[in-house]
Amino acid sequence: MVALYLVHMRPCEVGRCTPGALMAVAVIAEKEDASALRTLTTPLDSCDMRVREAAVDALAHFAVKASTTTIAAVAARLTHARSDVRITAVNALTKMSAKGNVDIIVAFMAHGLENDSSVVRRAVVQALTKVAEPGDAATISALTLCLGDEDKWVRVAAVRAMAKIAEKGNVATIAAFSARGLEDGDPDVRKAVVNALAKIAETGDAVTIAALTLRLGDCDTGVRVTAINALAEVAEKGDVDAIVAAFAECGLEDDDLLVRAAVSDALAKMP
Repeated sequence: MVALYLVHMRPCEVGRCTPGALMAVAVIAEKEDASALRTLTTPLDSCDMRVREAAVDALAHFAVKASTTTIAAVAARLTHARSDVRITAVNALTKMSAKGNVDIIVAFMAHGLENDSSVVRRAVVQALTKVAEPGDAATISALTLCLGDEDKWVRVAAVRAMAKIAEKGNVATIAAFSARGLEDGDPDVRKAVVNALAKIAETGDAVTIAALTLRLGDCDTGVRVTAINALAEVAEKGDVDAIVAAFAECGLEDDDLLVRAAVSDALAKMP
């Protein structure tokens, strides 16, 4: 009875719904019930975070019978005037989505990655790792564009997301990291790229080894240390002599004790 009453509530009343009542609507509602959809999506606009979270949970339950209409209603909040509502919409779409849901991925690409809020853009990038199928070329391509985002934390998130979605040895991703990521002006981004390369490159990959070797001369200590560890991870037996020579030239003579220590540890671990 409570759920049936809620379905016919006025929009101004829906924001006062309890989590239990919203979940009840999600459970009993029919797939194409427009009134139920309004009841479940209206609280996404609430100023109360607890109400928005309750709506997200209810929509996640409703998603098992969700249509493109439901997805579109939630995706419309990606352009809401308030950034907290946009973030809630990202969370809701992520929970609603089955892996590889094209409608949600398209919504994220169209309205999320170009959002004027860097916090929203970062949330969308992180959400794509949960929604996109492994190796999804369209998503990887969209994330590659984020390597040029004005916000460094969006760039870092894009690097990490690409490393999760790309399959081992993905040539396009390795090329993007080598050409754009490793030349980023921020050391946090460069470190993220170095770590990502160590995860996705095939053992002994010459392009990756060459790119990482150049980072042994990076101006940032953290990047140099990360590159040393990554090289030790990517190298195979046939690469040892060249990498040892690079370590001897750049690492063992480094002014920073942390770098010299990292070289010693890496040499001990190499095949």
